[in-house]
Amino acid sequence: MPIILCPNCQERMNVASADVGERVVCPGCEHRFVARDDAPAPRDDDRPRERSRPRSRDDDRDFDRPRQKPKSNRLLWIVLITVGVLSLVVCGGCIGFGIYVNKAKATFESAWVDQSVASFDGGSAPITASFPMSAISTGLNDSANKGTGSAYLFDNVQQQGSIKDAKFLIGFVDYPAGTENPLEKGYLPIRTAITADHMYNPLAAPRIASELSVTVGGYPGKEAKYMEEEGSYVLQVIHVNDRPKGSTVRLVVILAGGVGLKDEDKQKFLSSVKIGKGK
Repeated sequence: MPIILCPNCQERMNVASADVGERVVCPGCEHRFVARDDAPAPRDDDRPRERSRPRSRDDDRDFDRPRQKPKSNRLLWIVLITVGVLSLVVCGGCIGFGIYVNKAKATFESAWVDQSVASFDGGSAPITASFPMSAISTGLNDSANKGTGSAYLFDNVQQQGSIKDAKFLIGFVDYPAGTENPLEKGYLPIRTAITADHMYNPLAAPRIASELSVTVGGYPGKEAKYMEEEGSYVLQVIHVNDRPKGSTVRLVVILAGGVGLKDEDKQKFLSSVKIGKGK
């Protein structure tokens, strides 16, 4: 029985003499070929080779070469670092701005201007105050209690383009004749309106440090003082007598403060307010 080699895997095969010249199948790799007896006989020292198998992706790998680490997403890291730096800059800027505004106070070097706001008692009792410069007219109402009026306002940010916030305001709200307890009714709505319109602070809502009853120019009133870090505002609402009888009832409103206002300038404005008394 002749021994032949598979031409594909070199596997030794015993074939019958009758199969020589016919197609046979290698039992090792299942390769089909024509058995020929003229093929060189295998030597005794020939070693069988490994059976062939389908190549896989692992066969193409170079195991002697160290694997490279996957590349990190550089774009993601750049975005994260950029956002972090911008956040630090913005936060630092806000903190620096707050420190600057709180330390740097407005300076009013020119002579202050006296402004007549209103009068009552038939014009014999004027209401006046002194401002660093001419004040501007603005509305002041208590619609919940049918109170209407107006005010004069000096705003250092709006009128002088300064970042050093300083405000002075004096005005009045008139209520219908016969309104009872106007100070009790009007104080809270007026305080709420003044806080919303003139004490806006994007970093911290104004907080009241103390509230008490006061006497201003001989008239009864209520006073609210706000926290230092929110502007150190002083708000006064004063009830001037409704004379002559049957005339409207008037509340005078005074505001001074701001994070950029020196305490001596605040006191200067408050001291300048004059509410004249009629006969």
